[in-house]
Amino acid sequence: MHPLLDLRPWPRALLQYPLLILTAVLLGGSMAFIYSYAPLHRAKDWEISYLQERLTSRTEQVEGLEANLRQAQGAIEGQPSNGQLDALNAQLDEAQGLSGSLQKQVRDLESKLTKMTRSRDSWKRKHASVVAEAEAASAVASSVAPTPSPAPLAVPEATATPTTEDLSAPPASPPAASETGSPAPR
Repeated sequence: MHPLLDLRPWPRALLQYPLLILTAVLLGGSMAFIYSYAPLHRAKDWEISYLQERLTSRTEQVEGLEANLRQAQGAIEGQPSNGQLDALNAQLDEAQGLSGSLQKQVRDLESKLTKMTRSRDSWKRKHASVVAEAEAASAVASSVAPTPSPAPLAVPEATATPTTEDLSAPPASPPAASETGSPAPR
C-alpha cells in the first residue's frame, strides 16, 4: 500500500504538525466560503442595481408629475373666478344681442338700398330721353355761359309796365315735361 493512503501515521502527524492542519482547514473553509459567497452576492448586487434603476425612474416620474401639478395649479390660479365669468358671460350676451340688432338694421338698410337702386334704374329706363335732353341742355348752358357785363342795373320785370304786345299775346301754356326734367303725368 501507498504510504499516504495508510491512515496509521495521520494521528501522529496531527500531533507533530498542528499548524499545517490548521492551515489546511482554514484554506478549505475559505475556498468553500468564496465559492458560495460570490454567486449569492452577485445575485444580490444585480437585484440592488435593478431596484436602484427602478427607484431612479420612479423618482423621475414623480418629479415630472410634480412639475405638471405645479403648472396645473398655476393655470387654476390664473383663471378668473365664477363671478368674473358670470360678468363676462353677461357682457357677451349683451354684445351678441346688440350685434344681432345691428345686423338686422344692416339687412334692412341693404334691402332699402336695393329697392331704391331698382327704383332709380327703372326711372332711368322710363325717362332716358328726358335725362339725355337735360344733360344736353346743361352741356349747352355750360358752354354758352353769359359773361357778366358792367352795365347799369336793369329794372326788375315786376315793376316794368306791360306793353301792348304783352297784353295781346295769348296766355303762356305750362312748360312741357321734357323742358322741366320731371316725369310726364300719365
